[in-house]
Amino acid sequence: SEVGRLKWASNRTGNAWRIETRPQRSSLSRSTEWWTDETRAVELADAVISQAAFVARVLRLGPRVVDKAYVARAAERYAGFLALARAHPGELLVPTLDVDLAWHAHMLSPRDYADDCAELLGRPLSHDAGIDSADLKVAFEATKERWRARHGERYVGASKRRTDRSGTAAGSC
Repeated sequence: SEVGRLKWASNRTGNAWRIETRPQRSSLSRSTEWWTDETRAVELADAVISQAAFVARVLRLGPRVVDKAYVARAAERYAGFLALARAHPGELLVPTLDVDLAWHAHMLSPRDYADDCAELLGRPLSHDAGIDSADLKVAFEATKERWRARHGERYVGASKRRTDRSGTAAGSC
């Protein structure tokens, strides 16, 4: 069942978010059950491996790319991504690497993240780890179109500086 699943877990094929339309049970309320569930342990291990791959992608950009201006632009674009999610509830949206980085930073404060999603979206914005790469590719193309229509700029390569690589590829955590 998707309810109670570790929503932040991700797969190796990419990154995607879907606005959830049904209430989620907290994984914390199932903590003793979780520790005895081998399947959940495997999901957690997969998430840790995937997270390491995401961090490696960000670190490969290096400090000449990921500087204060990059982070500020990523935060702006993440706000735009949340606006897109609000405008298109239930649709699969795929972030770029810079948006993905800002999303991960936001998730580091789970209570703030939950409160912000409730206020901005009226529901949680959850990661869906069960999407295959073909569906992600289609969804990423649709996300790019929706972004241009809403924000009036390209989703990929929408940087304000030549050396800024924000928006150069789909996120992959």
